[in-house]
Amino acid sequence: MMFAGERTDRVGLVFLSLAGLALATAGCSRSRLPQVAPAGGAITYRGAAVEGASVMFVPIGGGKEKAATAVTDASGKFQLSTFGQADGAMPGQYKVTVFKSATIAESGDIENQVDEKKVAMQAEGQEIPEVESAPLLPEKYSSVQSTVLDATVKEGGKNEFTFDLQD
Repeated sequence: MMFAGERTDRVGLVFLSLAGLALATAGCSRSRLPQVAPAGGAITYRGAAVEGASVMFVPIGGGKEKAATAVTDASGKFQLSTFGQADGAMPGQYKVTVFKSATIAESGDIENQVDEKKVAMQAEGQEIPEVESAPLLPEKYSSVQSTVLDATVKEGGKNEFTFDLQD
């Protein structure tokens, strides 16, 4: 047999337990993803904005940072993404890679050279590759081993980076 006071105490205890569980769960869900800071910038090549380039910030130094990526818009600007769309990058030091290529069919000069190559390959009975591409930026920027670009993303700092690529 339960008295009225006991029922109220149990309801209160259940309520407090559920509230505590909700607070604990909310705290855990926020801490699952590491902190990121807004970060972005612009890419130019020979002084002109580069549209459609893939930009990657690759962490250095063995920390727990994750790589951040972006694609430049028509004005060469980019906003980095790590866990979500344009959420930024984790604070830390990075090597920066930039890559852009065109399929052979998109570029007239390259296409003409490849057409000659295709004719020669056909004459020799060789198989012609379906899709070919050519880098549109200096290749030294396309890998972590050869890039000369670096950046430090700071928590709460101004994380705007402008890279003017050179031959």
